[in-house]
Amino acid sequence: MAVDQPDDPHVELLRTTDPVRAGLVRGVLESEGIPASTPGLEASGVMPHLRSAIAIVVRVPRSELERARQIVVEMEQEVDEEPIAADHAPYREAAKKRTAAVAPR
Repeated sequence: MAVDQPDDPHVELLRTTDPVRAGLVRGVLESEGIPASTPGLEASGVMPHLRSAIAIVVRVPRSELERARQIVVEMEQEVDEEPIAADHAPYREAAKKRTAAVAPR
């Protein structure tokens, strides 16, 4: 984990290898008026074969850290609580068919 420098006005909010999560968090924070940067995000797109090895850091101004943390917690709770409709998850039907095809009778 990177060590935040005392003279750096930006600090690490979170670290992930998931470019979608990093981009989503950055977008939500920016929509709430919190400037955010995502060092490593571009590299994960240029080298997709190394995506799981590239850490993407979401950084925010030190003065906005607590508010940013709260926004991320609320955002991730909403995602966890929201059910996925069957028509938005076609992989579920495919998984059921594969399971049925290999299940013992």
